[in-house]
Amino acid sequence: MNNISNNISTASLVDETNRLLLEISNLKKQLNYERNQHKHWEELAMIFHDALWSELKSTRDSNR
Repeated sequence: MNNISNNISTASLVDETNRLLLEISNLKKQLNYERNQHKHWEELAMIFHDALWSELKSTRDSNR
């Protein structure tokens, strides 16, 4: 009886470990996705900044 109880306990621990490993893997994927999204927003902000700066500069130069 004790062996059966130990086997069930071990199986439960293995199942829980596998569930946690899957959860960790999914969280890593989500983190990578979020990092990539952040990079895209940073790039867009820089492009917008550069375009705005160029526009302001050309407007200023044409008013001279």
